[in-house]
Amino acid sequence: MAKTSSFNYEIMRAFLFGEDALKQQELLLGELKNQPVFFLSPGETLAKDELHRRSVQKAFKYADFRKTFATQNFNPFREAWVGFMGYADKDAGVQEGIFNAMFGSAIGSMGTERHVKFLEELAAGKMVGAFCLTEIAHGSNTKMVQTQAVYDKVNREYVLKTPNFEAAKCWSGNLGKFATHVILYAQLIIPGEGVYGLHGFVVPIRDGRTLLPYPGITIAEMGEKTGLQGIDNGIMMFNNYRIPKENLLNRVGDVNDEGKYVRQIANLRKQNTTSLGVLSNGRIGITLTCVVNLSQSLVFALRYLENEPKIPTSVNYDLMPYLAVVYVSNIFARTLFHYQLKFMTMAQKGEGDLAAMGMEMHAVSSASKPVFSWVARDGIQKAIEACRSLGFHRATELDKLRGRHDANCTYEGDNNVLIQQTANWLLKLWSLMLKGQVPKCSLAAISFLDRNILESKFNSTTIQEFTNVNNLQQVYRWLVAYLLKKTHDRQQRLLKGDNLGSFWAKNENQIYHCKSLAFAFIENCAIQTMDTKVQEVHDERTRNVLNKLLSLYAVWNLHKYVHLFYEGRYANGPTFGQYVEDSTLMLCKELQSDQSALVNVIALPDVLELSILGHPEGQIYDRMESALLQYACVFSEPNWGMEISSYRSSLKSKL
Repeated sequence: MAKTSSFNYEIMRAFLFGEDALKQQELLLGELKNQPVFFLSPGETLAKDELHRRSVQKAFKYADFRKTFATQNFNPFREAWVGFMGYADKDAGVQEGIFNAMFGSAIGSMGTERHVKFLEELAAGKMVGAFCLTEIAHGSNTKMVQTQAVYDKVNREYVLKTPNFEAAKCWSGNLGKFATHVILYAQLIIPGEGVYGLHGFVVPIRDGRTLLPYPGITIAEMGEKTGLQGIDNGIMMFNNYRIPKENLLNRVGDVNDEGKYVRQIANLRKQNTTSLGVLSNGRIGITLTCVVNLSQSLVFALRYLENEPKIPTSVNYDLMPYLAVVYVSNIFARTLFHYQLKFMTMAQKGEGDLAAMGMEMHAVSSASKPVFSWVARDGIQKAIEACRSLGFHRATELDKLRGRHDANCTYEGDNNVLIQQTANWLLKLWSLMLKGQVPKCSLAAISFLDRNILESKFNSTTIQEFTNVNNLQQVYRWLVAYLLKKTHDRQQRLLKGDNLGSFWAKNENQIYHCKSLAFAFIENCAIQTMDTKVQEVHDERTRNVLNKLLSLYAVWNLHKYVHLFYEGRYANGPTFGQYVEDSTLMLCKELQSDQSALVNVIALPDVLELSILGHPEGQIYDRMESALLQYACVFSEPNWGMEISSYRSSLKSKL
């Protein structure tokens, strides 16, 4: 722990993670210490097949942990669980999350009473699940998915077909080696009637004892990847493979005994949203994972910099804003997580306006995943570069962390496509606002929207006044309203003046308008969420530091929008732009004395500390020496050494 800090360490940890979740994490860590499979010997490297074997071992250990602890205190357990898996072993965490959580959640959200048997078999360990939506040529454009489920009226079965290689299911975790069942998304077709869109099916794909695919199914492992090497991502194709009629997850639609399609949701767009609703849960989990990844990288880098006083202070100024991102995004992501749990509980009971809540959660999660996966990506890269040449050595774990993180920027939906969905939702709200209607939202923090907000102007006379959290919220509210109006007006021009269709108008509006709108919107949501939580902190010293972190998060993010404040005539003259720059540097400097303690709050438990850079007591170079000496073959002679003399001789003869 840091020698001095201006805040209370225990209060800060409880604020950031929650007391109940911290207790759950301690229980999980206590169990983890007794599991040798989670710890490699110093210098040990594993071949690919052994990586897969160990990862599966750990995934099933995770499943045991979930059964043991989840029944004790479910919500705090789930909150602690995401961070715990990210720290202990991300590969195994993803695998367990797919077969134990995502697979079951998809059945629960898309299925009905007739599918309870699958959930019972899953709970009994009789099946291992995977999730198959993405195809070789079709990812985020789910409407183009080509895998077919053709209904056979005579035999009351669906015949699964992969029409070409582009339609092969791919990248599915657990599919490559050991999944026995999958949630399969396919186009439901009734011959002579029509195509009824994307639906989910429970599909058995392997014999549970031999793990051999059933006839009519071809499965292969995807091969080498840049990260998450322990996960057996797979590719799968169907050749007239048959499944029972009852395996259709029929909450959105079904085929009756006469072979006619019966739609449970009249609106096709809402049907598709419901079918893919499980992905919103995944995006919230990814947001939390991004926070964990960024936290780890900053702990490694900032503890390294504490031991290297000769490194220019500008490096610390580069990293301090990312530390503020960790604190703000952690609170925001956990708030999303709790909202998700509330939504799931209400859905099970059939309470509330579930359609509106679902749309709101979809819109917010569709922006939070891209924004925080991208900022974590950039922060991890900054951390690697801050550690100079050491940052590129395997013993620091930073390269592995970056490789594991990168997939967060692409799976569960392409970031650019997701951002457009958030922008579309916001533009609909703006249209309602123009008619004098602003719907109530629990997460989105849009109640401030009205035309009058665009009349406000920059009026801060001191930098302290400017960095006040209340003032920065007003600045952000103007920004969101301005971007909404600007994006809406341009889209109307594209639709009318340029005579573009809706699809192309949205694409043309994406880069400088929809993207900026979605970023500003989710940053504003994070700021308002954090501010609400900070006000609940009774310890004044801790609250002051949190307010500084929140202000730093806001002003640092404002850098990319400065031109908009002048364009929209919110500000005139140089003062606004100067305040944004000066306040960023001022807040970084004010937080400098608390940096070490703030890092300790988010640091990994010692039992999980695998990097030579992340130990609280330092000794970086002693640890580096120890790590180097324990790698295999570091002192061995090359068995191709004799070839070098022939190479040299060849050079001499040519001279």
